[in-house]
Amino acid sequence: AALARAKNDAKARSAACFEDLISFLEMHGLSGAYALALSGNGVDDLATLLLLDEEALNEVLHRCDLEPMDEILLRDALRD
Repeated sequence: AALARAKNDAKARSAACFEDLISFLEMHGLSGAYALALSGNGVDDLATLLLLDEEALNEVLHRCDLEPMDEILLRDALRD
């Protein structure tokens, strides 16, 4: 029972972190759907995105294949 409760708690925390990432994207005029692309490239939460160095960010964004204007908006949001 304790293991199941711990798994449920971990899922809830993970979902909350993912929601933070979606909210951040949407707050900056980007589609929350980009959170799925980011997650598929190792960025599962907002903290991870905010802590990426320039080289890692470049690699992730290249793999995510964002629209050019959306990439500019995201980079501006990360600089603020």
